Formats: sequence, C-alpha cells, structure tokens
Amino acid sequence: MLLGSKAIATIEIDLRETNTPIDFAVYIDDNKITNPLKLSAKIDGEEYEIGTSKVIRPNNGEYFSNKDGKSMLELELEWDYSSENDKLDTAMGIMAGTISVPVTINVSSHV
Repeated sequence: MLLGSKAIATIEIDLRETNTPIDFAVYIDDNKITNPLKLSAKIDGEEYEIGTSKVIRPNNGEYFSNKDGKSMLELELEWDYSSENDKLDTAMGIMAGTISVPVTINVSSHV
C-alpha cells in the first residue's frame, strides 16, 4: 500500500563528443523542503549524495561512445505520509499547490 506520493525528475547528461573525464556536482536549494518531504538522487541508478562531486570517465581514455556517453541524474522528491492522521493529510493535500526546488549542476572537464 502506497502511503504518500513522489515526484521524479530525470536529467540526461550527454558526454558524447568529448574524451576528457567530466566532474559534476548537483546542488539543491532545499529551503522549501521540510518534513514530511524527502529528497534523494541517483546517478545511473546508484545513490548520489547531493553536493558531492561525481567523475565520469570515458572507457579506455577514448571518446565517450553512444554506449557510455550518456548518464542519467534522477531526483526524487517524496512525501512520506506516516502521521496516519487522515484529516491532517487531507488538509495538507488541499493546501499543497506547487513547490519549486531550484537545482544547479556544476560541470567541469579535466584536461
């Protein structure tokens, strides 16, 4: 049984046409993310700690190919409904509206 809801944003990072390792870090303005909201991130399906660097290297130091030239960053914002208070949950849902979560991705190339 699903309690709560989630929103997922997928960002494709296309590294083709380069042969240098790429270093990137994702920063999130989480001022509007409060309990019971939780934000998590994955890069190519692996857990990623927001704000830390991730280096992606081409295979054998050659150019990134079609096969290894794209990475996927997935951000998931989840509302974990655990209060088990239906009146509070309904009231929060009615007031919800939208939430804006600014995301910055810093990318640098290692030459």
